[in-house]
Amino acid sequence: MNPADTNQTDSNNTTPADSTILTPPPPAVTSVPPIIPSSTTPSAGDSTTIPTVGQTTSGNSSSNKKAIVATVVGLVVVLVGLGVGVLLSQQNQSPQTGATTPTNLSCSAINVYNQNWQNITTNLSSIEPGQTIRLVAQGSGDQANYSAAKFKINGVEQPETLLRRPEGGEFYFEYTVPESGVLSFSISAQVKGASNGLWY
Repeated sequence: MNPADTNQTDSNNTTPADSTILTPPPPAVTSVPPIIPSSTTPSAGDSTTIPTVGQTTSGNSSSNKKAIVATVVGLVVVLVGLGVGVLLSQQNQSPQTGATTPTNLSCSAINVYNQNWQNITTNLSSIEPGQTIRLVAQGSGDQANYSAAKFKINGVEQPETLLRRPEGGEFYFEYTVPESGVLSFSISAQVKGASNGLWY
């Protein structure tokens, strides 16, 4: 080996004495504030309008107004239909009282009974002063069509009676014959319709 070769080194295994190893400086660190999109958080001086409930954009205002008008009209039609339906239902369910009222109501006869329910209509001469008799008003047809009766004796109207004869169901009124001063009697009677409250 030549002395001149003593300073030679294997390029693959050694580093020259006069070579300098440079270490790259660390990267510079710069503090950068986070970037916030302006669409989510507006900065000072920016203005963003966010529609709230009840607000509409100018492009959709006309269509929204039409939708509201159509909704209101639809509700009105539904309410009117329901009202007519309820009215018709009530009319169909209301009782037709006039159609069930008999047309032949009347007081057909007046009979006289004693307190033992013996008919003395044909034997009025047997009535004595101070005796209590029962005046019976007979209505035409079914007695269930009547709800009361009233009598007029010698022009004096007596109280309305609701008493019914046990057999037959006619209304009767008990009357005590005066003991003196009355020589004859004029008796009339009326019966009251159960369905219409009219007197016959």
